[in-house]
Amino acid sequence: LRAKRGRRVGKEKKTRFDEEVLRVNSYSQFRTSPTMHLALRAPANRGMEMLTADGENALVGIHREWQRIKRMAESIRNGSLRGAQGHLIRDVVVVGSGVPVMALQFIYKTLTHDLAANRAATEGVVDPKARKGIPARPRRMRFITSVDPLALSVALQGLEPGSTIVVQISIRGNEETSATM
Repeated sequence: LRAKRGRRVGKEKKTRFDEEVLRVNSYSQFRTSPTMHLALRAPANRGMEMLTADGENALVGIHREWQRIKRMAESIRNGSLRGAQGHLIRDVVVVGSGVPVMALQFIYKTLTHDLAANRAATEGVVDPKARKGIPARPRRMRFITSVDPLALSVALQGLEPGSTIVVQISIRGNEETSATM
């Protein structure tokens, strides 16, 4: 991870850190996924770059994806993104496996113990476009991490299709969820 300071990155003198990053990235190519953990922590709009094997700045795509996720989350919260039948989205089903899903599940379960988050969850969300007299309902998140039919049945129990969104999380973003989940 380097900050541009008015000079060409390709002409910089290699440092010990650069050699270590190159060694780690060349090791990663054997595993078919680059190590970009530092890139995920880099703030936007700071003139930083982290180059991929083909010379592209990985931070551009990462920050564009962060903005897309933020816009989607805000549109669910404010009610502008609605379910298939026009209902307010109240339930999220996360499908995936591995560390990304486990991390999200950890954060979700941790926030259920936060007083403000717990109050918002129990008070529920009222749809301003719904008929009067429909009670508020809390937002819920369910996780599907295996192809076990019983686990799937339990995760989907009580959800209404018109107010549920399904999100798939994958490590690379281009793979399909398979039966080996």
